[in-house]
Amino acid sequence: MDPLTHALSGALLARAAATAPARLPLRWQITAGFTAAAFPDIDLILRLIDTITYLNWHQGPTHSLILLPVWAWLLAWLLSKLSRGCYNWRLFYRPACFGIAIHIAGDLITSYGLMLFAPFSTERYSLPLVFVIDPWFSLIIVAGLAGSWYWPQQKIAAISALAVLCGYVVFLASLHQQATAIAHRHVESQAIQPMHVAVLPQPLSPFHWKII
Repeated sequence: MDPLTHALSGALLARAAATAPARLPLRWQITAGFTAAAFPDIDLILRLIDTITYLNWHQGPTHSLILLPVWAWLLAWLLSKLSRGCYNWRLFYRPACFGIAIHIAGDLITSYGLMLFAPFSTERYSLPLVFVIDPWFSLIIVAGLAGSWYWPQQKIAAISALAVLCGYVVFLASLHQQATAIAHRHVESQAIQPMHVAVLPQPLSPFHWKII
């Protein structure tokens, strides 16, 4: 998924899960979610080494569930320093965890695949439901943030947007199943014996799939 949508999804989840601002102001909670949700794509710097290294390790350790607590602690510590020590790193830890988690979830439903259990395994996992740039997915997030800005004291806009987002993913899963069924019917009608059938999301429309 594109970096901006990732970052905005982290801000949305942080707003929906925000605690009372008495200890950590709301703006800092949202900043933590936004920053943490953008963080895993820091592996883009691997392009500076070479393309093969980037392709082999993109969505690797920075997208690992095993390492999530480590990255969240690092970001929480950095944000605490950024606040000039006004707020303890522990206050940033929860929204940082949420931000990284929603980034991982967002990439998991695209086609590339994540090393969810790095560094113990380099196996990649993927549920190819969403194209890497999905305008509908992004618009739902933006609408939730816009509602949160309009009603700053309410969580309902952010929570509703997350619920709609989950519903959209379920809808895509249904379309994926339909496309898979079409693929298998074609295989049977042509008496083909494939090793594997892949159904991949395509850009712009949730009804656009590539069957391989």
